[in-house]
Amino acid sequence: MSTPSPSNTVPNTSQISDLRACLNPTCTQKNPQSVTQFRKKRGGRNGLDSFCKICRNFQLREWKRANPEKSKAISKRERAKNAATYRERHNFKQATDANFRNANVARAARWRAANRERHRDLQRMYAMRHQKQRSAYKRLWRVRNIDQCRAAARSRYAANPQKFIAYRNMRRAREWDAAGSYTPNDIKAKYSLQGGRCYYCKEYLHKAYNIDHKIPLSKGGTNWPANLCVACETCNKRKNNLDFFKFIAYL
Repeated sequence: MSTPSPSNTVPNTSQISDLRACLNPTCTQKNPQSVTQFRKKRGGRNGLDSFCKICRNFQLREWKRANPEKSKAISKRERAKNAATYRERHNFKQATDANFRNANVARAARWRAANRERHRDLQRMYAMRHQKQRSAYKRLWRVRNIDQCRAAARSRYAANPQKFIAYRNMRRAREWDAAGSYTPNDIKAKYSLQGGRCYYCKEYLHKAYNIDHKIPLSKGGTNWPANLCVACETCNKRKNNLDFFKFIAYL
């Protein structure tokens, strides 16, 4: 029995109905295509659009780009006409995004807990690579949230005033290019060594004191603990930038 040649083979009508060619002359897709690549369209041949989905999407994007006002007006009318549907889609998207975001946050927290050292290394590397961007962002954030920054600074100062005083003095030392540094524990040791009294007038300080440089930073003094003392506010202001020996002689 001879096998029929391809030219005499009758095509399957079901296969023909499942295929369709895009009528866009510039279509880059392989034709004919599956009917699943065409949108439904009332009045179209076999109820389908004459352009495939890719070509029609490209055509719509180009039209929107050329007619932005008309596109906005059409979208506005559609949203007003189908407000309930759009609201339902929006709520579903928010819920889905929230679930996805929460899952990501939980997964990231688990990874950080299991890789603490690696996480610290990555943070340090990121900070080094983006130092300028981070500094600019922090400055901009402080400008935009100045009241919040001031309130936070006041609360931190009230909780630990000596830490802020030490930071302020170290900043002044950097401005004067003075050598040395100290910690709040060094100041506590000075306070105990002086018996809780002012270094100059010997009055009790009652834990309300200033940190003074015996030789002022402006006159070449260092920021090492050996050049520091605790004094009452009155003596500190009277001394100002006088040398230690001159102020003692003045007293």
